Amino acid sequence: MKLAPRLGLAFGVMLALLVGLGLFALSQMDALSRLNADLYEHPFAVKGAALAVDASIVKINNHINVMSDSGDANAISAELAKAADLQRQVKEHFRIIHERFLGHPSLRLRAEERFTRLMAVAREVAALAGAGDLEAAQAKAKGEGVAATMEAVAAMGRVRAFAEGKAAEFFAASERASAQAMVAVWLAMAVALLTGLALTMLFARSIVLPAKEIAAAAEAVAGGDLSRRIGYHGDDEIGQMAESLRRMLAGVIGEGQSIKNGFTVPFWTADKNLALTFMNQAAAAIASDITGLGPERIVGRLTVSEALADEAGMVAVLAADCLASGQKQQAEVSFNHAGARTILHLTTSRLLDQNGLVIGVMGVGVDITARRQAEVALRQREALLNDVGALARIGGWEVDTVSGQGKWTAATYDICEYDPGQPSPPVDEFVESYLPEYRAGIASKIKNLMELDQPLLFEAQFVTAKGNLKWARVQGRAEREGGRCTRIFGAFQDITEQKRAGEERKLLEAQLRQSQKMEAIGTLAGGVAHDFNNILSAIIGYVELALLDSAGDEALRGNLEQVLKSSWRARDLVAQLLAYSRKQLLSMSTFGLDEVVGRNEAMLRRIVGEDIDLEVNLSPFTGVVRADVSQLEQVLLNLVANARDAMPTGGKITLETDNVHLDENYAARHAEATVGPHVMLAVSDNGPGMDSQTQERIFDPFFTTKGAGKGTGLGLAMVYGIVKQHGGSIYVYSEPGQGSTFKIYLPRVTAPSGDLAEPALLAQPVGGHETILLVEDDDVVRDFSGRMLERLGYVVLAAADGDDALRLAASTERVDLLLTDVIMPRMSGKELARRLSAQRPEIKVLYISGYTDNVIAHHGVLDAGVAFLQKPAALHALAAKVRQVLDA
Repeated sequence: MKLAPRLGLAFGVMLALLVGLGLFALSQMDALSRLNADLYEHPFAVKGAALAVDASIVKINNHINVMSDSGDANAISAELAKAADLQRQVKEHFRIIHERFLGHPSLRLRAEERFTRLMAVAREVAALAGAGDLEAAQAKAKGEGVAATMEAVAAMGRVRAFAEGKAAEFFAASERASAQAMVAVWLAMAVALLTGLALTMLFARSIVLPAKEIAAAAEAVAGGDLSRRIGYHGDDEIGQMAESLRRMLAGVIGEGQSIKNGFTVPFWTADKNLALTFMNQAAAAIASDITGLGPERIVGRLTVSEALADEAGMVAVLAADCLASGQKQQAEVSFNHAGARTILHLTTSRLLDQNGLVIGVMGVGVDITARRQAEVALRQREALLNDVGALARIGGWEVDTVSGQGKWTAATYDICEYDPGQPSPPVDEFVESYLPEYRAGIASKIKNLMELDQPLLFEAQFVTAKGNLKWARVQGRAEREGGRCTRIFGAFQDITEQKRAGEERKLLEAQLRQSQKMEAIGTLAGGVAHDFNNILSAIIGYVELALLDSAGDEALRGNLEQVLKSSWRARDLVAQLLAYSRKQLLSMSTFGLDEVVGRNEAMLRRIVGEDIDLEVNLSPFTGVVRADVSQLEQVLLNLVANARDAMPTGGKITLETDNVHLDENYAARHAEATVGPHVMLAVSDNGPGMDSQTQERIFDPFFTTKGAGKGTGLGLAMVYGIVKQHGGSIYVYSEPGQGSTFKIYLPRVTAPSGDLAEPALLAQPVGGHETILLVEDDDVVRDFSGRMLERLGYVVLAAADGDDALRLAASTERVDLLLTDVIMPRMSGKELARRLSAQRPEIKVLYISGYTDNVIAHHGVLDAGVAFLQKPAALHALAAKVRQVLDA
């Protein structure tokens, strides 16, 4: 066979092989291109839509919280409208997911169902808030709202995870297609090289000289020098062969360029000096953005570090390390490309010639910008959930029931005071952290959740990792696959403060009810005091008149004295009721409580008897109070007597005084307390103590635990009234079998302490001869009062009301004293005194009344310098007060 046919046949076979391999490589590149397109068309589109739905879910949850806290109907409607707009956007995202989701439709359907439930909760919260039931709206938002939000987010997470899995499958297929394409290129080059060598050896003798140039050119091309050309031309078969080789070379170069340009990912090659020898379109676009030059001015002129300068300079480092070590180098590199940040996963490999010698390096980059952005968005969403959980003190938890592995959010670690670096404890172990009385119930609820799919909801106390006791509200749901529980998850909320606030609120409400009850009883007691006093005034007055007329009749005198004693006892009972109702007239002075205890200590020891030990512990630096000393002595006497009666077989009573400061925390827990400096008087005994039911009633009037005839039940009621009238507070600490302590807190004042006056001795009544105008609307009181004054030597003009008094005064030349009741029909005593004083400036005025001090105060009688006498008044008290006013 001639050279020409043989060469033609050989070259024909070689070209056919090259064309076949080239077509195979092109088909692989086309498949790679389609895979890359599918990667963005399907999984990444689904993942992007899922991320958008996630963002909308978080926003809808925010709208739910805003609606639950708002009482404004317009604001609620606006928030609900925003949620509806988000729902329409989510429907469009679900349409994208539906059209492009590859397999597992149940995941998408479950996500749509969870989102529908979230919107239903939003509308329910809006309805509750719009109806004004903010408490129910907040409860639903924090309960079902949070649970629905977490379920929707979890469902979308599974959709996104499936899409990421599909993306990984597509990427793996793309890698395989890329590898096959590269093998095809290398195979084509190898075939061309082997074919050339075989032809050279076959026709060495006949074409040695003319073929040297062809061989040298082929050697250069095989070494990567694609710019080498064959200069031999002739009409013989060698010439024809040279021409064929020239055409072959052109084809190889063209096919190689087509293969390289067919890559959709950035691809480039460089020689051993890192000067760029080739860039496909994707790599050229990046290099042009960096340098501002076209590809034709970059290839063969600029190095990798100049044309592909990433933010950290890693491209040049990877290429140099690859040339030096011979190993593939991989890293993530970032470029500012097309006005945005592009992140590539770059792989560099050596380029070798047919002899295995290094001739350069090539780089292939895979764009992972979208993946990294999704990861950042996921981390931001997790951070947002952690921040929201920390703010609301709501954590999340989940347990894989198959593997037993659990997971907590940051808020859960914080609430339980666990180290965030340690794994969450197993379910059984954490149940043991709850108080014993809750454990069995919690274990049963968890079992029902896993086996019967019953929602988990309970409130219980638990001990944190640091030993602190807290309250938690736990909610949970189960996730099943094929009827089997594979996962349980839910919310973990710290409700310690809510529980504490609830207990404090109940305590304050109870204190308020007690205060209101005692105030109502006090008002009733004060209201009847006037009538009792008028009745007692008449009884006492007439008995005293009868005593004055009973000289010589000892039997009658004895009987009258017993009536008088009983009347004074009745007056004392009325005084105790007035003290309880805080209506007593007080004679205020400044002194120390230790002075009161000190000067009454001897009397108190006689009262308690020999079988009771009285211990007195007085603080040497106790502050002073402003109070009525006689009233506080009565308080001290009643408390000591009450303690004595509680220990009929003997015991110990302790009296203490001290300075204390009641702070805001104490005042918040005790409704009647005031903030500030106080002086404390404490009376303690080691008697039988009291239960809580008795403590709730001890200050009620007429309540007593003593037997019939042994007490009126007004002693502690009077103590309570006196203390409250002085602006103080009283608290009882007692337990059955542990004794009782009564602590009285009176406001401390900065004024200096005065000397306590000794009680005055009762003097004989002193009268006079002045003219007194007596004005009293009660006929009985007016009659005996006039007779008493006449017995004292005074001239008495008696009037039933103000008009009658003015007529008597007008017809009388001299009136020295106006003795008038304060409250009368048509004209008050104050108005009568004003009109008479205008006519007679020299007239003296003495007011008398059976009403309580707050009623009298409204009539301006208790002003400084005004003389006043409280009914019922004994003869000597009336005589002394009248003489005092006339002599002033």
